[in-house]
Formats: sequence, C-alpha cells, structure tokens
Amino acid sequence: MPVETVPFGTFPRALWEQLGGFDESLEVNEDFDFNYRARRSGAEVILDRRIVATYVARSTIAALARQYVRYGFWKLRMLRKDPRAIRLRQLPPALLVLWVAVTMAAALASPGLVTVAVAALYPLVVAAGGAHIALTRSVHPLAAMAALATVHLAWSVGFWRGLMARGTNRTTTTLSMVAAVLMLMPGLAQAPKPESKITYVLPYYPLYSSVSDAEFAADVVDMRQRLGEGPYVRVGFNRYIFGSMDRWDVNPADRAAIRANSSSTIAQIDQVVDRARLNGIPVSVSMLTAIRERYDPFQTGAEREDRRNTQWYSNGDMAPGWITLSRYARKMQGRYEAYVREAGATLANRMARYPSTLVAASGDGEVELSFDRSPQFSTNYTLETMQLTDYSPFAIAEFRDWLRNAGLYAPGQPYAGQGYVNAARYQGDSSPSVDTNGDGRTLNGDFGTAFTSWQLRHFDWSLSDGTDVDPGAIPGFVYDRPDFVAMPGTDARRFDAPRTRQPGQAWWVVWDRFRQEMVWHYNLDFARWITTTADPETGQTVPRDRWYSHQVPADYLFGFSPDNPDTRYLTSASPHWSADISPYGGLGITAFNVNVGGGNFARTLATVMPHIAQRNVRWAILEWNPSLPVSNTLDVYEQEMALIERHRPALVVPWAWGDPFYQVQNSPFETALRAMIARMKDGPVRSTPAVPTSGTLMRPPTSGDRLRTPFPPLPSRDAVLDRDRAVSVGRVQGRRPR
Repeated sequence: MPVETVPFGTFPRALWEQLGGFDESLEVNEDFDFNYRARRSGAEVILDRRIVATYVARSTIAALARQYVRYGFWKLRMLRKDPRAIRLRQLPPALLVLWVAVTMAAALASPGLVTVAVAALYPLVVAAGGAHIALTRSVHPLAAMAALATVHLAWSVGFWRGLMARGTNRTTTTLSMVAAVLMLMPGLAQAPKPESKITYVLPYYPLYSSVSDAEFAADVVDMRQRLGEGPYVRVGFNRYIFGSMDRWDVNPADRAAIRANSSSTIAQIDQVVDRARLNGIPVSVSMLTAIRERYDPFQTGAEREDRRNTQWYSNGDMAPGWITLSRYARKMQGRYEAYVREAGATLANRMARYPSTLVAASGDGEVELSFDRSPQFSTNYTLETMQLTDYSPFAIAEFRDWLRNAGLYAPGQPYAGQGYVNAARYQGDSSPSVDTNGDGRTLNGDFGTAFTSWQLRHFDWSLSDGTDVDPGAIPGFVYDRPDFVAMPGTDARRFDAPRTRQPGQAWWVVWDRFRQEMVWHYNLDFARWITTTADPETGQTVPRDRWYSHQVPADYLFGFSPDNPDTRYLTSASPHWSADISPYGGLGITAFNVNVGGGNFARTLATVMPHIAQRNVRWAILEWNPSLPVSNTLDVYEQEMALIERHRPALVVPWAWGDPFYQVQNSPFETALRAMIARMKDGPVRSTPAVPTSGTLMRPPTSGDRLRTPFPPLPSRDAVLDRDRAVSVGRVQGRRPR
C-alpha cells in the first residue's frame, strides 16, 4: 500500500542516484527526507505488510525520551529545509509542551471546573490511548501510558529545542511553520501532485523477455542515457501480455478454475513486473486476447461448440480466428467476462503493490471486425468484391434489438439506453411495417426496407432459448458438412442486415453505425470488467486513470477521413471514438505515419488529434512511430513532438525499441524524442508549441482506386508481435501465478 515513508526501505539504484541519496547533513529523519523527495519526484513509497522485520525498542523510559527529543529536534531542521515536508498530524505534538504547561499553570493558579477539566484533557487522552494499547498488544497499562506520554512530550521538547537552538533563525523558522500550516489547511491553493502531471515515455521493447538479466539491465541504462528523464517525464518500457484463456468448458462462477486457466496470462504479468522492479523502471502492459486471427483453447472451444460465436462474412462464410463482438453471444460473453475480470483483479493487485512500477495498462489490443477479405490484405479481392463482417446470427439479432430498444436493449435490461439514437421510433412496433406505437414512423418507411416480421431471415433464434444448452447452436461438425447451407432463408420479408455495401444509402448507413458501436461496446464492456473487479487480497481495483483502450483510429488512418475513407475503416468498423471508454478508462490509440518518399508522409496523429482533443479525455498513444520507413530528416519527428507537447497524452509508447525497421535508436526519432523530453521533464511547458503544417502531410487520393491505401508494403506489425508472443509464452511455461 502507498505510504509517506517506511523504515529500512530499499530503493532502485537509479532513483537513489537521481535524487542524490540520503542528505548526510541530517543526523535523523534522513530516510523520511529521501522518501519525501522520492514522492515529490513522482515515485511512490510502498509498505508491503508481508515483509517482517524485528525491531528492538528502547529498554527504558529515559532512552525512549532521548530518542524522541532527537526526532523532534531534527524534524525542525527538515521543516527549515522544506516546509512542505511537515504533516498536519505533527503540528499538535509540536505545540503539546506549551499546551500542557499553560493548562497546568492555569489549573494551579485558579482551580476551577473549567481550568481543571482543560488541564485533565491530555492526561485523559493518554490514559485512553494507553488502555487501548494495553488491550490490543498485551502491555501493562501504566507502561503503555508512560511510553505514549514520553513519545509525545519528548518529541515536542526536541522540536522547541531545535527552534531555540543557537544559530537558528527563529523568524525564518517561524515563518516556515506558518507557511506549512497554510499549505496544509484544506481549501487553500496547493500545488498539484507531480505524479498527476507525469508523462510516461515507455518504448515497446520486443526483446523484453528474451534477453538475459544482464543484457536487460544494460538496455535500461542505455535507454535512460539516450532519452533522459525528470520529475515530469519518466521513461521505461512497454510490454505485451498475450492473454490465453486455457479452457472453454469452465464454470464462470468458479473463480479458482478461471484463475487456474489464466495461469499463462498471470505469469506473463508477473514476469514483466518483476523485471521492471529489479531495474527500477516504470512499465506499462498492453493486453492482447485471442479475439482476432489467432486461437487459444477458449476460442477454439467456443468456435467448435457454436459457429455463431465467430464473425460471419456477408455470404455466410465464417471468418476463422475472429470471434463475434456481439453481446448476444451470451454463453461466450459470460465466460469471457470471467476471464477478463480475473486479469483485471491480477492487474489491480500488482498496481496496488507496485504502483510506481506498473503504471498503466491497456487493452484489448486493436479491436476490430475482420479485414481478411479486403484488397489491403488479400489480392483475391477488390473494392467491389471485398466482404465485410459481422453477419453472425448473434450480431443480426442484436442489430434488430438495438434499432428498436428491444431484447437486452429494452428498458430495465442490461443495455437499456445504449441503443440506436432513434430507437424510440420503432420501440413497441409489432413489425417493421406497422406503426404500433402511433408516432407516425416505421422501420420500412424510414429505411426503404420491405420487412413484415422481426424474425431473422437466416437462423432465427430467441433470447428465451437456453444459454448452456442452446437449441439454435450450430456446432462445428454441422457447419463444416458439405451440404450445410450458410444462408438458408428464402423469405425476404423477414429481418436481415444489408448484405451489399451501398455508401450513403440509409439502411447501409445505420447498419455500418451499428457495426462501429458493436466495436465500441466491446471496448466499454472490457474496460468495465477490468476496472470494476476488486482484487480479493488488497480490495483494490485497476485505477481508471491507469487503464486505456488500444484502438486503430481507422477513420483518420494515414490522413484519410470518414468522407474519404481508407479500406481499413470500412472493414474494421473502428473509428477513433470507439476508443473512448469513459468513465472506465482513457482513450488509447495507435499512430503510425508512412513515409511515401519525396518529403511526403501519410500521417495518422496529425489527422486524428483535433478530433481527440475535442473529446477532452485522458488519452494515450499505445503504438507510435512518426515515419515508416525511417526518415533522414527531423521535420516529421519534430512535428509529432509538437503535437505531444501541445496535447499531453499521459502515456506514449514509441514503437519499437531495438527493432531494425520500426527504428527508434540512432535515428531522428531518438533525437527529437530526447529533445522533447528535455523540454518537458522539469514541468509543464510554459508556452504552447506551434504545430508546423508545412507540406509534409500527404493528401490521400480522391479518385480512382481511392479507398485502397497507396503505400508500399511494410514489414508486418503482427510478425513482430508473433515473435514476441512465442518468446513471452515460452518463458513463462511452468510458472505458477502468485
């Protein structure tokens, strides 16, 4: 737990050297002074109650008195050094000797009910405190009272001895005390805690788990020397946690079973935190679950049991490795939530125990709908033939209920109030063609559809169906049969989503909006599960100001826009606002720029930043590189640094430390980053830096094949992550979670 100070503390060498160690001019309170300076620099002092030390107290009252006279004397010296170091609880003891002397003298000089009662107040407090100590710690009451009075009075005597000592400027010291009292009084202006203003610069380090301890320590020193840091900017590393849910058929209410089958995830978290603690650096972790392109046992089992748990393309084909994001996949959602909540409890525990080490976390990484059947990722498709998701029967049913405030979106249900903005128009209508609620609106009338039933055209099912044993389930062995028909419905009057992309057509627009909100809802739910799950050991949850989403802002990717969209935006349904997970965390994005040559760059951050700024939320960049491939000039890097300084994300993750293509070291990226940190590290920048806009922003094409990103092929980001995952998971095999 975070505290002000601890006795016999241990400190990271880097922090010790940064702050200059103990102040040797202080004979007493040098540890409190160091801990105070550490906290002012943004670090945290942690008391771990599991660590046990044996302390031999003074054996006599006289020895105890001498000890506390010294404590009080040197506390005064600390107060002179920095008045802010005194605590409100220390002011009454400082005045105690005066109180006792004055009240006793008054009682003797003028005995009476009031004067005697006032004089007896402190002895009564000591008696009550001594009795409590005697009852709880098996100490004789008289010994406890004597020790308590000695501690109080001796400390106060020492404090006043320090004030009256020869060579002490009493006026200066008295003014320091007054200043300290004023700063401690509630309601008066007080400087904000430095830690609330810290920007963390934590490069993603693919070799985090693979290098030796000695190599890692050397890399930490090298990184700090290259980048620099200070009270308002701290540097460390970022690490991915490749979440693995190791069993599908698990009872979500059985926390022990969920935890046992999360052992790989927990072990990865511990490996990251342990290595960071040993080297005295802050670290952030980015969670990637197996929701896209890869499998874990959970996803394999979910897909095998019911193919509806997977995203479907518009022609009824399954998108292998991409789970549906629909909330209506209730059985899968329940089990998935239990696994995510367990990860949240683990993160909460480690953040509570090591708050200056594990400073932030994000997830789930780059949530989107399948892009596999698009021209960007497959030469088999063109803009006209590409296929989008998600047409799983779960997603179609959710779309229907989202449109009309029905099912799980109905009043009183879990997602009430989260439906379509105009859902009240169709709420209660008996069919898409009938205006049952009498508002003059029908679904067919507004969108030009011809439905006569809310039943699904393909694979109709109901929320009244069972979840554990679902009569509408489509097992893998059924779906994979040669005679299986993926789109069996022949009645076009029954409800369905539009299967052909028609930009600007009302029915397509509202379906596309639902696809985007499905991605957003996934991020909201994930963040809510993470930040509202209390760790049983500490009782803490993941602080909401330390959790971020981790999204591709596809609507403004590489300088494109919703009006001139990139193909990734059309397929992924991942606009920048799908990353806004308020109130459960901060908005996190990835931001890469492409160097297309000739001094032109397709820029993401510069394009999306004005829209993020309008949201006025805490935010972070979880993957960031201003030029791919690397530029030989500083221009684009300095422009990105100006954006960072102006809009101040709480966390930035340069991508990727030590990678030969996604280059940070020995490049203009490092030079510009180091200069930015030097400007920011000692406090808020006094003036808002100007953001250059001269001709380095490449405008995307607006005709012909305008929706296909016109950039040269780049080394796969996922290839870097796949190598990282192989090492990370391999390193933790066999480790048991703590």
